[in-house]
Amino acid sequence: MANNGFHAFEVHSIVQWRSVPFHIQSVELNGTDLLVGTSQGQLLVYDLPEGSVGAVPSLRLTKKDFLKTSRKPPISQLHAVPELNLLLCLADAYVHVHELSSFTSLCVLEKSKGSLFFAADLKVRGDAAADVHRRSGICRSIPADRLDLRVCCVVKRRLQVFELRAGGSFQHIKELPLPDVPQTVVWCGRKLLIDTGRVVEIPTESPGHVERLAVRLPGNKFALTAERNGRPLVVFKDIGGAALESFAVEWEDWPKAIACILIFNDSFQIWYQWPDVYDPYILGVTDKGVEVRFKDHSSKLVQHIPLENPTYLVQGHAILIASASVLWQLHPVPFPRQVDQLLELNAFIDAKKIEAAMPGTPDERLRRRYNMDKAHAYYEFNRKKNFKAALDLLKGIEVSPITVLRLYPWLLPKKHENRGEPMMSIQRLSEQDKAAATEALILYLTEKRSQLQKLEKNGISSQEKEKQLQLLSIVDTTLLICYLATNSSLLKSFVRVPNHCDIMESEKELKAANKIEELVLLYQNRGLHQKALELLRSDVQRTPDPAVMDTVAFNEARAKQVKSRQSMLTHLQTLKAEHIDIVLEYADTIIKENQREGLAMLTTEDYPNVKTWPRVPIMRHLQQKFPDILIEYLEFVINKWGDTSKEIHTALAHAYINNLISAGSIPPRTEPKRQKLYDFLRLSQHIDVSQLMRIISSTPSEFVEERALLLGRLGRHTEALRIITHEVKDPMLAEEYCCEHFDIQDVNRRNLFMILLEHYLRPSTGTPDTFHALEVLRKHSDKVNPLKAVDMLPLTTKDFMTAILAEREHKRREMAVHTNLAKMEQLQETLYQVSQRRMIIHSKHFKVTEDSKPIRTHAFAVYPCGIYVHLHCMEHESTCPRHNTQGRCKLLLN
Repeated sequence: MANNGFHAFEVHSIVQWRSVPFHIQSVELNGTDLLVGTSQGQLLVYDLPEGSVGAVPSLRLTKKDFLKTSRKPPISQLHAVPELNLLLCLADAYVHVHELSSFTSLCVLEKSKGSLFFAADLKVRGDAAADVHRRSGICRSIPADRLDLRVCCVVKRRLQVFELRAGGSFQHIKELPLPDVPQTVVWCGRKLLIDTGRVVEIPTESPGHVERLAVRLPGNKFALTAERNGRPLVVFKDIGGAALESFAVEWEDWPKAIACILIFNDSFQIWYQWPDVYDPYILGVTDKGVEVRFKDHSSKLVQHIPLENPTYLVQGHAILIASASVLWQLHPVPFPRQVDQLLELNAFIDAKKIEAAMPGTPDERLRRRYNMDKAHAYYEFNRKKNFKAALDLLKGIEVSPITVLRLYPWLLPKKHENRGEPMMSIQRLSEQDKAAATEALILYLTEKRSQLQKLEKNGISSQEKEKQLQLLSIVDTTLLICYLATNSSLLKSFVRVPNHCDIMESEKELKAANKIEELVLLYQNRGLHQKALELLRSDVQRTPDPAVMDTVAFNEARAKQVKSRQSMLTHLQTLKAEHIDIVLEYADTIIKENQREGLAMLTTEDYPNVKTWPRVPIMRHLQQKFPDILIEYLEFVINKWGDTSKEIHTALAHAYINNLISAGSIPPRTEPKRQKLYDFLRLSQHIDVSQLMRIISSTPSEFVEERALLLGRLGRHTEALRIITHEVKDPMLAEEYCCEHFDIQDVNRRNLFMILLEHYLRPSTGTPDTFHALEVLRKHSDKVNPLKAVDMLPLTTKDFMTAILAEREHKRREMAVHTNLAKMEQLQETLYQVSQRRMIIHSKHFKVTEDSKPIRTHAFAVYPCGIYVHLHCMEHESTCPRHNTQGRCKLLLN
């Protein structure tokens, strides 16, 4: 269906022959000369200047004696060859040759008698593949002496082929019989294509691919008619028969005009000439007029020009169509006007096809396409409600997203309403249309968002990056609003991933839609943890009242409170170490309600961030507000996470002390709680001993064991042992203390047992404790100085100890003598056994047992079993070659 009101070509009737006694039989255009052959054998020559549109051509010459015959037969066919200054015409069934400039008759091709029509073509000598189409202009640049003219006359069922060489005359070179009268003949290089089912090659005959030729085009291209499903087609092929396009142009009716074809119509012959291609159009003459179609897959009928019995179409510097009595000129409408017409008709696709054929610089073409696609998008959006197609068009020309969003005034944030390019007024959309438009916008924004994120990662200037971030903020905020408008399940996923939503605008929209959970996720994603936690805490602290709420509402409110509490707990555990102040501020809400759950939050291993939290601020916070869970927290981080900080270890020891003091009375050291404190002070290498010593000193005197232990950690062992021996009075603890701290290499710790003996035997007050002193000497005599130890003993004990030591010294010396005598006896026995195995050889010719070779001066070995073996013949020194027993025979080397 043609576009109503669209005109690709203007039609002008320039010559009419209605009142003359002849009819038009043939038309040819040679430069500015319009040659017309009449039914009475006259040749009319008109002047048709280049650039004239609709002007009536002036009749310059009427050649009544054009044909040198007594009769005046109609001129059925004209063919101008300006390169050779020749004019060929078909009249009276002969091919006549005239001079083109003066129209003087030169000759008649005698063997062309009975010709129905002819096909003429130029050939470049030495270049068979040269493009000889008259519109290609190649032949004009080639000297005339290199051009040959070939003429093929169709004489019933025969082809008569003539050739004119430069400087010579026409020669008849070939006669070819045909099975039938052809309807079409055209030159194709060295071949003739005819519609009888053959391809004839000159000068030899060769069958080939069969097509019905329509027209020869510049560039050695051909347009051929074909048929598909009963409909006529035109296909395009090169000189070798290969398809040039993947499509075929379809027609409603068979085009009448095929290049150089003679069709018999009733009692007279009428010549039809095929139109040429006028990008992006193709023109065809039919019985109803002229059809203008797009030369593409669509084959769309762009314009139908109704004419009365059009028969000829000639194209040179003008497009001419003629009937038997009228000559029309087709003038193409300028492309800009065509585009404007189609845009007014909302035929945007057709307008783009025309724009693609328009000349212009790349910038001009880009600007034209931009404006065209923008108008097309507006039409698709407002008129056809094809929202996705509209946005795809805007995306293709890279319109700013802000400009696109102005198509959505109900979604565009108010502060961006006046940004972007101005758009035409937007028609009011129904709610259903708004939903469909929003769905299309989601797809557009998602893709645009991905593109902007890729640009953001690339190396761009800071100014460009700032613009990209602003654009991303608008895109993401609008995308969030779209998800809200469509109640999309993607909203949660969107606010979870990194985004650039405008916080104030998004906060307002989410709160208005009561999407608190999504708002919390957005806060969390954007690092606004305090806002997110404050929002959750307000829900947690909002306790539902069953007295003013029905059961369903109460249960829903309670479930929401529990969910908010769990979200708050999860949110806190995902925070990093730099947010410890926020963690401590909002952890109170969790701990106050359930201390065990609060402790689990601080010690969980499900969230890696928790383990990285600084523990000293947490310890101090728990000391001030929640001392009941302080010990458990500190024990966990020390024992489970291996914390080695001095503040944490010291704080745990202090917490143990405070816990014992708060009980009212200090339990004995063997009680588990106090034993835990004592063991921790003894084993921990990371406590601040001085600080704990000050704390212990300010506590009740019951912590004497701990005070002694800390004094030992400070290196004040004398004071520590004094407390243990005189205040604690625990000899076993004193002995354990000395064993644990004794070090023979350390000057300060090698005399611990001597200090202990001094506290036992020379106390500052009271009587000496000889019994325990002797026990120390009995168990650890190797760790004391005997002389000093004996000197410290009482007189009654000293004589007794001297006698014992003398007796033990005597026994020691006696045992040493016996040991040395036993060693001497064993050595003598070994020497005797060696001497018994000695052997003397008196002759150098003594032969070895195994290989029967003389010993002479070679080294040899003797096994205990009496076997002699040369050393260089031994495989293994511990293996007897005869008995093959490992480990039994030891060698005696000579």
